[in-house]
Parts: sequence; structure tokens; C-alpha cells
Amino acid sequence: MKTLFLLLLLSIASAAHSATYYIDYTAADDSASRSTKSTPWKRCPGMVGFAGAYSHTAGDVFVFKGGVTWPAAALPLTLAYSGTAANVDTYTVDATWYSNGAWSYPIFDGGKNGSHIIFMDYGGQSYIKINSLQLLNVNDGVSNASGTAIDLYDGSNIEISYCWLQPSSVEAFSIEAYRVNCSNINFHHNYIRQALRCTCYGAGGYVLNNVQFHDNDWQGPGTMYMGTYHADGLMIGNPFAGGSSVAVTNLQFYNNRFYGNWQTATALLYSNGWTSGTLVYNNVFSFENTTPVQNIFSPGFVDFGNNDASIQVYNNTFANNNMHGFGGGYGLGAASAIAVLSPVSGTTVVIKNNIFSLTQIDINVDAHATLTADYNLHYPDTSASYGELVYFGSNQYKTLAAAQAAGYETHSPAVGDPRFINVGNGTTGSANWQLQASSRAIGAAGQLTLFTADLFGTTRGAAWDIGAYQYTVSLPGAPVITSALTAPGTIGSSFSFAITATNSPTSFSASPLPAGLSVNTSTGVISGTPTVTGTTSVAIGATNANGAGAATLALTVSVIPPSSARTAITTQ
Repeated sequence: MKTLFLLLLLSIASAAHSATYYIDYTAADDSASRSTKSTPWKRCPGMVGFAGAYSHTAGDVFVFKGGVTWPAAALPLTLAYSGTAANVDTYTVDATWYSNGAWSYPIFDGGKNGSHIIFMDYGGQSYIKINSLQLLNVNDGVSNASGTAIDLYDGSNIEISYCWLQPSSVEAFSIEAYRVNCSNINFHHNYIRQALRCTCYGAGGYVLNNVQFHDNDWQGPGTMYMGTYHADGLMIGNPFAGGSSVAVTNLQFYNNRFYGNWQTATALLYSNGWTSGTLVYNNVFSFENTTPVQNIFSPGFVDFGNNDASIQVYNNTFANNNMHGFGGGYGLGAASAIAVLSPVSGTTVVIKNNIFSLTQIDINVDAHATLTADYNLHYPDTSASYGELVYFGSNQYKTLAAAQAAGYETHSPAVGDPRFINVGNGTTGSANWQLQASSRAIGAAGQLTLFTADLFGTTRGAAWDIGAYQYTVSLPGAPVITSALTAPGTIGSSFSFAITATNSPTSFSASPLPAGLSVNTSTGVISGTPTVTGTTSVAIGATNANGAGAATLALTVSVIPPSSARTAITTQ
């Protein structure tokens, strides 16, 4: 018995424990016997060229130094290991560990390789978290659009959060069940720029189940080169045309915000077919380009189709205000707000509490479905002879009275302008789709139990408002600059200055800057090494969903006197 007890103690003592590893590309190599802040590895296990001694344990944490760039020569980072439910493998940052005087994202620069930056190769890896990384330049966005920033096959229990994904390529993020069934994907609080879409697929009879995309910020790719691709926001379902089995189940898509220039997009949420159990709520589907372009969002902002089933759409704001009234016919601007075409026969489609502003067809549903539509606010665009509130099968209902006579929109408010705070001026980020105090959407929604707050997290309470935002008397205001308005620098020396402002800015600007300096538009940090002297009047700005704050920074770059001159000055 004593021997057995000793063996048990020995087994416990020798059990592997997870560890934290620090990664800094400015380090000499990966030779340190223990990766710490003071002795980091140059590359992370899984990166190209990693040469360190590493043995994986579930729950290992890899911390990338802020402000450091990993070039294409070190990429992709291949995810070859799995964590467990209790010990998740994590690729992340430490806000106290950075270079250049202030924290900024660690950058993975794909060097326009046309492939991917983070990759999972059909290995069925699971329990992985990726947090607060900036992924850039999968392609050039000028002459080639192929490639994906985060490209995962056959992964489960994956969380991607607070990342800045700007690949200049077709896909910012892709997850696909290709050789096994997969589940539990959580993609949230990410910033997507210069990407045509994210994708969420099940293929070859395998199913991707329980997927959440929420609280993401999606800026349109504008005039970025697309090649044979098209923008879709999020594309879901079966990646192959004409699939024959359910591919994606139980997708929740909520609290996402789309804005900017989405010209030539097919949709902002687009199903390639064979989804089941999709819940869509508290999103803003909008765009801000104002030049008439044919076939933006055709069939619609949200499009379901081939054999999709069980669809619920609640409390979204669909804003086509910047692309309407041009005549031109069906397909100019947003053809529909919601299109459900060729779904599973008899499937339920529930559409409630949404704002439809100046789309040509608000609700466009195939007669094979069973449609429930109520508590929606309609403000249709009638300039191209459309203007249907509800288009069900071959039945067109262009007035609220006609829709109600057919059994739809029984409790909906009168048709009319939702009265947004600001519909924008064509500049990305200029619109504010929250409600004015006089909006007919206030208090006009039906109460739900599936969720209780709006896109901002404001509790909806007893009287729900239609749309993504709940009106509050004290809406968060535009930012006000609070940082100093003077900043000294020295030629040839490292410089860092942080723009700060009230009311949670989502982006920053600074222009013009002296040669050698640049601004991180996500953190507001101006940094670099100035190469010219003089004082520059820099227009600095901070922006959130409610507006922008501006100020002028006097940035003075001086010359350090030579040591002999300093001595002479001191002794005189």
C-alpha cells in the first residue's frame, strides 16, 4: 500500500502543467530554455522557422509583444495543438508588454502571400482562443484578392475576439466543417476592414453547429479589387452549389454593425443554402456610399435561399437611405431588406420589430415558407415602381392596410420615416442610425424573451423600440478630445503620443504628421521616429457612432544639440 501511495504521488508530481510563453520577433531566436518577457522566443510554436524546444500542454498561453510585427517569413501560424474545456490554448497579448512607448496591436503581416496568416489544416483541433491580434496584407487589394486572414478547417470550440482583421483579400475569417462535424464557434468584438467577407460552412455532409457572430464592426471594402469574388459580409451554409444536406445549424448573428462602402455586394448576411435554426437580431445593416451603383445587395441586405429552414429576424435596422430614389429599377441600392427564396417547404420565417428604411422590397419571402411578420416599421422606396412592404410568393402588399388584410403587420406603426439621428453624407462613419425622440419606432415593438438589451447593451425594459437601438434620453455623445494639445519630440528619437477622448471612441485620426510619424487609427497612438524639425499643426480626431470630436495638436520636433555644444552652453 505504501508503495502504491508513493507511485501516486510521483505520478501527480510529474504531471505536465500549462505554461505562458512570450513571443517577440525582435528577439534573436527561439533558443531560450524558458520563454519569458526578458528572454522571449522570436517565433511561436507553429510559425514557420520556429526552432525552439517546446512540448505542448493543454492550456498553454502564447503572448505576443504589442507593437511588434511578424513578417511573412514567419507565417502562417499553424494551429497544430488542442486545449481542453478546462484548459484552453490561448494566443493573446499582455497590455503591460509592448514596444515603442505605448501598447498597440501585435501585427502579423502576410506580405501579400495570397494564402493565409493563421491556419488550421483539417486536424480537428479544439479549445483554442485567439485574442487581440492584428492581421494584415494577405493580398494587395489592387490586382489580386485571393487569401484568408484566419483560415480554419475542422475546428471546434474556437473563439476569435478583439482582433483587427484587414487582409486586403476575399476573406477575413473562414471556418469550415470539411472532414468531421464541428461545433461551438464564437467570433466576437472584431474589426473587419478591407475584406469581402467572412465564411461559415459545412461541406460534404458534415455539419457546423452552434455558431455565434456578435458585436463585430464590419466596414465595407469600398473600391478594393475583387477579381471574380463579391462581397457578402458573412456567407453561411454549404460552400458548393447544389448541396444536398444541412450544413450549418443554430447560428446566432447579433449586435453587429455594417457601414461604409459596400458597392457590388450580394448581401451582408448571405446564405449559400442548407442552414437551419438561424437567429438574427440587433444588427445594423447599412451602407454609406451615395453614388448610384447597380446591384448593391441583390437580392437583399439579408438573403436566405436554397433549402434554408427555421429563420428568425428581430430588432434589426435596415438602412438604404444613401442609395434610393434614383429610379433605375430593381437592384439599384438594396433590392430587398430580407429575401427568403426557395427555403424548405413549410419552414417558419418570423420577422418582427425591424426598421426597413428606403429599401425597394422590405420582406420578400417565397410562398413555400410559413411567414409571420409583425411590429415592423416600414418606410419603402417607391421610386422604381416597387415599394412592397411584404412580397409573399406572387402576392404584393404595398400598403399597411393591404398587408394587414392578408394577416401581416397587425401591430405595426404607420408607414413613415423612422427619423434617424443622422443618415450620413457619403463618408464612411458619418451616419448614426439611432432614433430621434420623435421617432415612431419608440415603444412600438413587441416584447421578446430571446434577448433583453439592444446593440449597445441598453436594457429594453417594458416598452421595446423597433430596430437595433433602444432610444434613451441621454445617448452617449460624440467624443471630446481630452489629451494635451502640445507635444514635444526630438529628431532621430522615438516618439509616442496618445490621443484620448471621452465617450469611447472607435477610431482616431491625425493629419498631417511630420515625416517619420504615423497614427494607429484604432488606438489613437501617434508614434515613430521624426526625421524633420519644426512645429506642425496636426488635426486630431476621435469618432464613435454618434459623431466626431476634433482638436489641433501643436507637435514640435527639435534638434538635440551635440554633446560638445551642450557642454559649452552649460559652462558659460
